[in-house]
Amino acid sequence: MKTSTPASLAARRLRPVLLALGAAALLSACSVAPVYERPSVDTPAAWKEAAPAAGWVPAAPADHTDRRDWWAPFADTELDGLLRRVAVSNQNVAAAVAAYAQARATLAEQRAGWYPSVSLGAGLTRSGGKARACA
Repeated sequence: MKTSTPASLAARRLRPVLLALGAAALLSACSVAPVYERPSVDTPAAWKEAAPAAGWVPAAPADHTDRRDWWAPFADTELDGLLRRVAVSNQNVAAAVAAYAQARATLAEQRAGWYPSVSLGAGLTRSGGKARACA
């Protein structure tokens, strides 16, 4: 009668995993794709950025500029109409999100009664006192 030790059982279970990992490692070295050669592209000088004198350009943020009508330079009536609709739709979406959050809060409040509650209280009562005997 054969008896198996826990170590031999673990080795038997690991054998297929190790074989699969070994096969994957060996097959990963096989590549039939041709060696990629990057094509050379001549970029016109007009497409290149002018190099600054010192090689560094400090940031010039324009946070104070008005960006309300950023789409106006495109002079597209369809874009104007879309942005007018978005201004209204954003409020509708915000109202829907608020209604959803309110509904979830109401549901959570109603479900709170399903859970056990724990309360803690403290009190102090003094009764009696010194007994005085009248003589």
